Amino acid sequence: MEDKIVLDRETFKALAADSRIKILKLLEKRRHTQSELSFDLELAIPTIKEHLVALEKASLVKMADEGYKWKYYEITEKGKCVLDPERKKIWIVLASLGVSVGAGLLSFMFEFTRQMTASFATEAAPKMAAKLEDTALAAAAPASQVTSNFPVFTVTFALISLILIVILSYYMKRSRMFRKKH
Repeated sequence: MEDKIVLDRETFKALAADSRIKILKLLEKRRHTQSELSFDLELAIPTIKEHLVALEKASLVKMADEGYKWKYYEITEKGKCVLDPERKKIWIVLASLGVSVGAGLLSFMFEFTRQMTASFATEAAPKMAAKLEDTALAAAAPASQVTSNFPVFTVTFALISLILIVILSYYMKRSRMFRKKH
């Protein structure tokens, strides 16, 4: 995984002003109107509008026009990644963890089903063998198939899941996504 976020000229221009960073941080919490941003930052509405235009041009925010009187601004995914570079890593690790847990569960279920089938075959074989003429051959075949294999895949996926949980907790500590918002 690469720790770099590629920023273009427009993004650098947009991030050059402290007020724009403050706007991004406010929009990270929830979407706002120009008036709300003006009130929260104690800046004039035309100044806020100028900052929002620069942020929109850099694709860090977008206007959500839902056909109502108020026009809301919200942060884009690019804006979220600029504020919190760990965000993408968290989603990648979460997806990997989900795949690992799912594969481990499938492996466990497969092993459990195989063991149950083998156990059933072992118990049912002597009863069936009594009905057959050659008892020795009928009983030996299923009994030789029953071996207790340690569920290697299940343990492997459990270890992978454990490692992914440690990595996830590391990224979550570094991320702004899970910090308390005041």
